[in-house]
Amino acid sequence: MTGWRHPEWYLDPLFRQGVSPSAKVPKGLVDQCVKRLANDLNTDVWKEKYGEVQNQSTYDGKYRFLYVSSKR
Repeated sequence: MTGWRHPEWYLDPLFRQGVSPSAKVPKGLVDQCVKRLANDLNTDVWKEKYGEVQNQSTYDGKYRFLYVSSKR
């Protein structure tokens, strides 16, 4: 389940628990970001800046997973 087309999902603490980057960030900072996101969603600021994302069928968020082996 991905939230790139659903920024409102990030307002839900249960959803954020499943997002590994937010688990590494201090709770106070996450709370500040969630509060700002909520405000941006309520005032349509998010939609004005990023609304076109919701019309896309795919998104390359640039996550890359590497497998590194110490065998030579």
